[in-house]
Amino acid sequence: MLALSGRALPANAASYDQIFAEWKQRRPAPDARDALRLALAAQWPEEVVNDADALSRPDVGDRMPYQLRDGHGVPALIVGGNLSDAPAGRPALAIEVFQTRDHSGKHFESFNQSDDQLRVQDILTALAWLHKKYPGAIELIGIGTAAGVQAEFAAAVAPIPVKLRMDKTAFTGADEDFLKYFNVPGIQTAGGLAAADRLTTQPN
Repeated sequence: MLALSGRALPANAASYDQIFAEWKQRRPAPDARDALRLALAAQWPEEVVNDADALSRPDVGDRMPYQLRDGHGVPALIVGGNLSDAPAGRPALAIEVFQTRDHSGKHFESFNQSDDQLRVQDILTALAWLHKKYPGAIELIGIGTAAGVQAEFAAAVAPIPVKLRMDKTAFTGADEDFLKYFNVPGIQTAGGLAAADRLTTQPN
């Protein structure tokens, strides 16, 4: 816009709607997991710090409240619920993922991760910590549509075996659903729900 200030657009210039339509048609990267990971700006932490109340990544400053229950069998990670939603007798970790921030700043998400990106990161951080405590597969349980979608995308990019349990009947993967339940810029270009579905039904 600075280059064209005070001048007419070239005759063959595409409109905003044309550029947006072309951008939506871009094909995702060949590696679906990497494409989603980049769109989510997610990382698998090598180290997770825990104290009596919260999990965090060293030098990042994020803090995730949690409740832990010991047990036997496949551990469960609960998102959007509490320990009572975990299978009886099994180890379980219930986390409170990122809530929200003041988004009133101009172009806030041009310079910051979205709240849903941070929620997926919290789930990955919790999976990494639980996996070190209980090596092997983990059952990831999302309670409610929003938590279920967050859980699925976290499971899709996690480098460990994750058994997913959630209800996302209200989420079809349409643009409107992403805006309502899982606002992550570029997620459709990265493959969207179809990519996450494929990755969560394949071995890690």
